[in-house]
Amino acid sequence: ARRLQGQLDANPERLVAFFQRAQQRVEARHRRQRRALEYMERQKAEAHIQMSQDPYLDAAS
Repeated sequence: ARRLQGQLDANPERLVAFFQRAQQRVEARHRRQRRALEYMERQKAEAHIQMSQDPYLDAAS
């Protein structure tokens, strides 16, 4: 942490770049999580259809 702080204190532009990279990593992780959630929801809906269930009324989740 101290090493990073020393590097960032020397140049404010590096601080901006550091936060932009961190933000990009967080946003990429969220995109992956959303895709996984959408996939699971789709799989669950297909399973309900195959069992002739209404996904909102018959699901115990």
